[in-house]
Amino acid sequence: MFDRILDKLGDWNPQLFRELKGQLKPRGLIIVGLLSFIGQLLIYLIFASKISTDPDSYSPYVDLQDGVKIVNRALWSADIFVTLSFISFLGLLIFGAYLLTADLVKESHKGTLNFIRMSPPSAVSILVGKILGVPALLYWGFAIAFPFHFAFGIAAGIPWYNLIGFDLIIVAACACFYSLAILIGLFPMQDAMGRSLPFGVAALVLMYLYFALGELLHPFYSVYNFWLFFHPGLFLKAIAAEKSLFFMIRIEGEIPWFPPNFLTQNSSLVIFLGVANYTLWTYWLWQGIKRRFHNNQNTLWSKIQSYRISASFVVVSLGFALASIPTYNHSRMEHIAGVQILYFFFCMVLTVCITPDREQVRIWALHRPQYRRGIASFIFDEKSPAVLAIGINGAILYSGLVVCAIAFAWFPNSDNDRNLFLLGTTLACIAVSWVLIVLIASVYQAMLLNPSRRRAVRAKSSLLAMVFIVPLVIFFEFLPSRSQPMLPWLFTPFSLFAAREVNLVEIIFAFVSQSLAIAAVTINTHNSIRRLGASEAQVLLNQNASTGLKP
Repeated sequence: MFDRILDKLGDWNPQLFRELKGQLKPRGLIIVGLLSFIGQLLIYLIFASKISTDPDSYSPYVDLQDGVKIVNRALWSADIFVTLSFISFLGLLIFGAYLLTADLVKESHKGTLNFIRMSPPSAVSILVGKILGVPALLYWGFAIAFPFHFAFGIAAGIPWYNLIGFDLIIVAACACFYSLAILIGLFPMQDAMGRSLPFGVAALVLMYLYFALGELLHPFYSVYNFWLFFHPGLFLKAIAAEKSLFFMIRIEGEIPWFPPNFLTQNSSLVIFLGVANYTLWTYWLWQGIKRRFHNNQNTLWSKIQSYRISASFVVVSLGFALASIPTYNHSRMEHIAGVQILYFFFCMVLTVCITPDREQVRIWALHRPQYRRGIASFIFDEKSPAVLAIGINGAILYSGLVVCAIAFAWFPNSDNDRNLFLLGTTLACIAVSWVLIVLIASVYQAMLLNPSRRRAVRAKSSLLAMVFIVPLVIFFEFLPSRSQPMLPWLFTPFSLFAAREVNLVEIIFAFVSQSLAIAAVTINTHNSIRRLGASEAQVLLNQNASTGLKP
């Protein structure tokens, strides 16, 4: 029977059949099954040892009623459920990401990854087979723990539909994190990092889950709560916050989204939003995976996809930013600056992901009549220079920042707090920051058009220097000064921190000077593109001239 099931899987997904055939050996199934069972038994015994009705001993799971100690079975079961839940999603996300990245690195070093790429099945079929097959033993171990986990959830008084919903959250989280692991495994850096790449990916997942958990247990009002929306612990908190001692002791606040406390009023709605969020970003990760799987030279996303990604990011993150309005009236400028920094760095990530390399721009320049004409070519064509597209992405992202700035200026605690002049300065600084985004994108694209073999490294180094080194130099240069000038900060990603101090002349100077720099870099880029477009024709003309043939 088992062989027939595998044969059907082979017909449906040959890659999954190969992975399962290699993973599901009797010895491995028995060992993992025993480890899972022993782990569940140890957890049960540890919590069982904490129950004591001895009058001289204290137990958090024993209540005193009328002089009689009664075991609080619901609280005890809830803590076992929460412990199993944490172990489940930590193990699945960390070890699953490691196994998938290690598998891709092994395939690449053996040279079989290129054969897989050339096989008839699609990229989705092949990589879904790996996601379902490579961590198969991991799935088996946690499948054995599922009845134990579900039973203690019911005993804790958690509705069955919330338990199923949380399991869906774990599945959706695995799909998202595993997709990211595969995308990292497909990047050329695996050749440089070698077998250390899987450990690096697992360490990154562990660091995120650990540090995000700290913010989750002690939340504050901030747009950066967006990152907590990827932590399964947020949804575990939604269904077990009032039932488990783990959350009762540590919770100091709630996580708002659009309306205050929206993420804690309805646990079923929270789970639905969580699944939707994981699905959204898994979808965008797979768009990049499909583009990179068969051709590593492609940009991660097309220009049209990048606009939609920016819009998705604004909609989700702006909910956390706007939810902070009631509590941030006295430091709203710092909060808006935090939102701006988040959007700025997200735009820098898109800059790296959608900017084409020299060879792609060369193809576009040589066959330009086959592409769109005019400005539309720079907005939509994948191989055209991406400066204008990055400017559009910056405008989409900063539109959310403008909404946030207007909301914070227009809804203060009192009319005396409303400062429309500061709002005007804020909007002007946002415009200067947008120009800086276009300038960095222009320099980055110009560096990628350089004929040097190390152009990619130099381009990324230039981007990092403009984003990080320049602010550090400004900070340490003026650190000893008591009256630190604000004008230099308008040339950094942190321009909104200077909005209270700068004047109109300084803002205009920063805007004009950066615009002139963009114009100079654009002229140089245009000349480089023209040389690339004329290079092939020029070679043919030179060959004809050397052989005496007329063109």
